[in-house]
Order: sequence, then C-alpha cells, then structure tokens
Amino acid sequence: MADYLYLTELIDIETLQRVQDAFSDMTGMAALTTDAEGVAVTKGSNFTDFCMQYTRKSRLGAFRCGLCDKRGAEIALAAGHSCIYDCHAGLVDFAAPIMVGGRMVGSFIGGQVLTGPPDLDRCRQNAERMGIDPEAYVEAIRRVPVRDRAYVKKSSEALYSLANVLSTMAYRGMQSYQDKIEIQRAAQMKSDFLANMSHEIRTPMNAVIGMAELALREDLPEDARNYIRQIKSSGHALLTIINDILDFSKIESGKMDIVETEYEPLAILHNVVNMIRTRIGEKNVQLLTDISQTLPSRLYGDSIRFQ
Repeated sequence: MADYLYLTELIDIETLQRVQDAFSDMTGMAALTTDAEGVAVTKGSNFTDFCMQYTRKSRLGAFRCGLCDKRGAEIALAAGHSCIYDCHAGLVDFAAPIMVGGRMVGSFIGGQVLTGPPDLDRCRQNAERMGIDPEAYVEAIRRVPVRDRAYVKKSSEALYSLANVLSTMAYRGMQSYQDKIEIQRAAQMKSDFLANMSHEIRTPMNAVIGMAELALREDLPEDARNYIRQIKSSGHALLTIINDILDFSKIESGKMDIVETEYEPLAILHNVVNMIRTRIGEKNVQLLTDISQTLPSRLYGDSIRFQ
C-alpha cells in the first residue's frame, strides 16, 4: 500500500456523506466523518448550535474538537469495540475507526448529546478559555438533546458496525487504487519499451536506406540497381511499420500528435505502391492503381498519417 492514502481517495465524499446522514437521521444524533488526523472530510449532520455555532467557530475549540475526534477513534481502535467518551466541551460523543490494512485512515463520529444535566460552571469556564460569551454558551448547552445512556450505547454500537462497513469499502478502494497504479505502471513500461525499441531499430534502418541511396548514385548493372531499390523500398516499409508501432504506443499514452506539413500526395502514393509491390514479390497477385486526375499536386496536413 502507498505510504499514505487519504480516506477520500478510497471512498468518495458523497458516499461518506450519505452513510453519515442516514445514521444521523436514524439516531437523531449528530455525526461526522474525519480523516486519520481528525480533520473533517464531510459536512456535519444534525450538529447542535452548541458545537457548530459556538465551539467549532472558536479556533481553540475547533482544534480541541479535532483532537477529541481522533482520540475517540484511537480509544475504540485499542478497545476493539465502540467507544463512548466525554468531549472537551462536556458533551457525550462516540467514535469508531475506519481501518485499511491495519492502519486507521479515518474515523466515524457520533453523539453531541447529554445523558444528564449539563455542568454549567464547567461550560462557563470553557467559554472563557475559548473566547466565547459564557451566557450564550450556557444557553446553547441547555438546548442540547438529552438521551438515555443505554440509547447512546446502542447508537454507538450501530456506528461501530457502520464503521466496519466503511472499512471494508475503504479496503476495496485501496485494492482498486493499487490495481490502477499497476495498470498505469505496466502501460508506461510497455510504452517505454516500444519507444526505445522503435528508436533502436530506426537508427540502423535509416543507415541502410541512406547507404542504398548512395549506392543508387553509382554506375551499377540494372539487376544490382533493382536489388538496391528493393532494399531501399523494404527499408522504408519497415520504417513505416516501426512508426505504426510507435504511434500505437503514443495513442495508448494519450500523446498522439498531428504534425502538419506541406506534402505531395502522388509521391506518397508512389511509395505506398512500391511497398506493396515489394511485399507481393513473386506471388500471383496483380496490383492496379487508379488515381484521379483531379488529385491536387500538394496538400497540407500530416503526411505520415496520410501514408
């Protein structure tokens, strides 16, 4: 597995949000999903004003909330079951880790409730530390839902089960991610091999064609001249095959370029005909060409693609 994978690389945010919202609607409690560092990756579901409008709007409060979320998931990870705990602001929360390959990649958080009367003195002290109006903070905590401890425990167990489902989804996401990386690596290796092979073959083949052209400038018997012409034509044919291989590699890697130049279509048709005649050899096959008289003498475009 990669050194570090973010939760949202393994499970898309929309799926995490839907699971979280469904849990929150079912239990009537707040819920949140965070990464391994306690940083939220989803929007909070059914958050209380006490948390959303006051605690998390304070820089210190938001920092402490992140630590609480991470700590709750780590406690649940160590215990091997759902974990209920009191957050730094005095509310009851519960958390469960989202695991992949023995590593925590995120946490699923629920709660933001009370199981009894709030500690108003503690609430005022926390407000002063976080720079929040103490009386407004007290009024907000009085509106926090109160739930029976047994109901909170049952909800935490349900959250732990959902976290296990998310862990399975994250593991499959990790496998898909690894498969994708392997496919990309294999494709790159094949592309590099084809490019290198094409280059290594093209260099000596250009030399063969160049030597054939030089030989044709000499005073040679007609039979020898025909042999050399076939060598040159066959060399061009092989170069075309090599270019086709390289083009296939470029198409696969998404790097196919169109090179526009001015060219003579008749000259290219002549080369193609010669290549085909060379391949035909002594076979009982007849090659006929029918070229329109209206064919332009020059065209502008990619002559390699045209050929």
